[in-house]
Amino acid sequence: MPVGDGVLATAKNANIIFCQLVPWQFDPNKQSNLKRTYRRASLVVTRLLANLGVSSTVPILERFHTPVDAAKAEQRWLDGLYLDRPEEWDDPYRFFRW
Repeated sequence: MPVGDGVLATAKNANIIFCQLVPWQFDPNKQSNLKRTYRRASLVVTRLLANLGVSSTVPILERFHTPVDAAKAEQRWLDGLYLDRPEEWDDPYRFFRW
């Protein structure tokens, strides 16, 4: 039974979900216009797995507990909060000189 314009489907008599849009089909490093598609496909798979009860870990709570070390330039916001490293082109306001 198709759901979401055929991207998702469910089996009629079983508890099975099929997903045709998976993030590993898109490589944003080879073609930069696929970066948004990669991110959205990752979101679909993550939400689908979370709705099915699969647990995951997120480092954000640990980071609130551990203070930032002022002696070194930390970039811990890059690990665990983004799928890929943010670039200049990811900023939607880059052309506005505010």
